[in-house]
Amino acid sequence: MTLYLVTLSLGVAVLMTSLPGPALSCTRVWRPPMSFPQQVVAAGIAVHARVVDKLKGTDLRMYADWPRVYQAVLQVHCVFKGGPLPANLTVDLMGRPDTCLDTRVEIGEDYILLLKRGDDMYLPDEVNHRDSAAFPADQDQFWTRSAEPVTSATSRPPPTLAHSSGVL
Repeated sequence: MTLYLVTLSLGVAVLMTSLPGPALSCTRVWRPPMSFPQQVVAAGIAVHARVVDKLKGTDLRMYADWPRVYQAVLQVHCVFKGGPLPANLTVDLMGRPDTCLDTRVEIGEDYILLLKRGDDMYLPDEVNHRDSAAFPADQDQFWTRSAEPVTSATSRPPPTLAHSSGVL
C-alpha cells in the first residue's frame, strides 16, 4: 500500500510539473474571424518594417523562455497608422510568450506589423486573437489579404506599400 501511494504521489507530481503554468495558459474567447483590413483598422499601430535583430529582453520574468520569447528590433520603412514612430524601434514580447499569443518573425524579412504601445514599450497587437500580428510583406501575401472585404464603419481601402510617411 505504501509503495502504491509513493508511486501515485510521484506520478501526480510529474503530471503537475509538466502542465503549463498560469503564465503559459489562457482562455480563448471565440470571436468571428477578422479580415486583414479589419485588423489594421482595429490595431493601434500598423507599420511596414524589416526585422534586423532578435534580442533577449532584460526583464527576467518576461524573457525566461528565451529564445521562444524575444524582442524584435525593427527598421521601419513606412507607418500606415499610429505614427509618427522612430525609424528603428524594439518590439517586446515577440515569439510565443503564452499559449494564446504567437507573433514570430525572422531576421532579414519584411513584415506588415500590427503594434500597440505598452508601458514604455511597443507590443504586438494581435487584434484578431487568431492570427499573428506580423504578416509577410511579400506582394502575394499582401494582395491576397488586401482583397478581403472591409466591413468596418470606416470603409477605407487597406494601406499599400507605396505609402511612406510618419517615420521620424
